[in-house]
Amino acid sequence: MNILITNIQMDGYNGTTLYVKELAISLIERGENVQIYSRLIGQIGIELREQGITIVNNLTDITFYPDVIHAHHNVTTLDVLSFFKNVPVLFWIHDRLSPFDHPPFHKNIVKYMAVDYNCKERYATDCGFSQSDSDVVYNWVNLKRFALKDTIQTKPKKALIFSNYANNRNFLVPIKKACAQCNLILDVIGQESGNQKRDPEKYLEDYDIIFAKAKAAMESIATGAGVIICDFRGLAGMVTTKNLKHYRKFNFGMKLMENPANEKNIINEIQKYNAKDIQMVSQMIRSQIDIHIIVDQLLVLYKDCVSGYQKGDRGKYNFKITNFLYIKMMRWYFIVINYLRNNLYFVFVLLRGFKRKMQE
Repeated sequence: MNILITNIQMDGYNGTTLYVKELAISLIERGENVQIYSRLIGQIGIELREQGITIVNNLTDITFYPDVIHAHHNVTTLDVLSFFKNVPVLFWIHDRLSPFDHPPFHKNIVKYMAVDYNCKERYATDCGFSQSDSDVVYNWVNLKRFALKDTIQTKPKKALIFSNYANNRNFLVPIKKACAQCNLILDVIGQESGNQKRDPEKYLEDYDIIFAKAKAAMESIATGAGVIICDFRGLAGMVTTKNLKHYRKFNFGMKLMENPANEKNIINEIQKYNAKDIQMVSQMIRSQIDIHIIVDQLLVLYKDCVSGYQKGDRGKYNFKITNFLYIKMMRWYFIVINYLRNNLYFVFVLLRGFKRKMQE
């Protein structure tokens, strides 16, 4: 099967970039033909090219005609819908709030998908979809990378914040204070802390408690850590056998973080550490989240969509000019943001010169 995957950018160890990387590799290992289209080929894109995977920022460079398109982000989805006129598309929401995850309307989008029920709510609550018009396939963890540790300590000694957002201006501060109160050694892995790791699986097994959310939380649970769901949005709590099903439903993410991430609340969650329960949580989640299980589901989904499309099935939500114009606006927003990012020094010099002239 020829499978085209889209993503607005392939740069940085986060979010959909890693999802696309792992998905592409897994599909190719199964003998599928996979290529990737992205408007920005960054660090992850270069790594994929080094592994022999085709990734392009110009659709004319795609070397096959896709049977199905696994689409992320409205800007790149609109690109492929305009270029490939007769291909079934599955559009995915990974982020409840991102403007790039606002769904495009087109008859060739035969499935609207989400990675959890918070993202599914975006279709229904924010965009007026019927509940039955979107589906959920959960995210995964590559269990070959994130192995279960041999021993889970009866009492925690070391804690980790596993987040790209943690810094000394947000939730890192109360976590530091709470860990100090509980005599826990605390480390941080992530972009904002200046300690980003390309291979976090080599480090997670060293920690008893890990503060994380979403996929980082699942990876941490898989290693046998006691995981507390927390980030700049707030605090959910320690993942336990009692709340695991509910937390999984909402991808261990923003929907759950209803409490303030203050020192007192964090200490309360640390004190819920229970080695036996943590081991049960890890075993339960490892039986559900392996990448091979989820990719099996995706392949069945792809084949059903291709078969249905060939029989004449089309999407329910047709083209709307307001939707089209919104996505076009997002396209120019993306172009401007990346231009400013790549030319920040030039802009700084220009503004400084303008300020001097105003002062003369």
